[in-house]
Amino acid sequence: MKVCTICGANKALDEFDKRPLAKIGYHSACKVCSAIARKERYAKNKARINAVARAKYAANPLQYEPKRAALRQANPERCAAYSQKWRAANPDQVRESHKKIYWSNVEKMSLKAKKYRATNPEKMLAYRIKNAEANKINSANWRVNNRDRANAKRAARRAAKLQATPRWYEKSAVEWLYLDSQTNPAPHHIDHILPLKNKKVCGLHCLANLQILSVFDNLSKGNCFDQDSESIKQLEITRSLTINI
Repeated sequence: MKVCTICGANKALDEFDKRPLAKIGYHSACKVCSAIARKERYAKNKARINAVARAKYAANPLQYEPKRAALRQANPERCAAYSQKWRAANPDQVRESHKKIYWSNVEKMSLKAKKYRATNPEKMLAYRIKNAEANKINSANWRVNNRDRANAKRAARRAAKLQATPRWYEKSAVEWLYLDSQTNPAPHHIDHILPLKNKKVCGLHCLANLQILSVFDNLSKGNCFDQDSESIKQLEITRSLTINI
């Protein structure tokens, strides 16, 4: 038995934390009183204690990693709630951290994202439709902040369209088609039935290869080429037009 120096209660030794340097090998205060004292001391010196802890961790982070891993494994829900709260309170730091991780592993991250898009087309389509306005704003901001890359992409698109434009290109008819698509009450896109850039085919930029699609259908299609009967028929028409150029 031992008397706590704070509460004065006579308690069993297992109610005290061990302290090898002490005379009898235990703290003078019981576990309950020690916990209360630590909380009070932390509340009074929170900034200083945190600064010291961060400095120690920065000096040797690997030393604390096993302890952090054990804590996360023992308290998954608590750690997840804390992480979520911290991310919500520090969005700028989270964004910078994500950028740093991405650019440190850009090839690996690109392959991972490409694989996810390929295996989850429905989720990607639903995301693009749900966040259409936000994506439009983000794209505009990206073009402003990355003018060189944006100009390169536009130049590549213009070059692909120019190479796919025959001499007998029906300019007035195509312009009328684009104008007609704008009169639809719902947003529509002008789509190349056979995509201009595809591993299997290269469609022409002409009236026979254009169609008006809803935003949903066009985003679903992308630049894919489905070898169904309609696509094969359109490919034969385009081939015959190409021969007659």
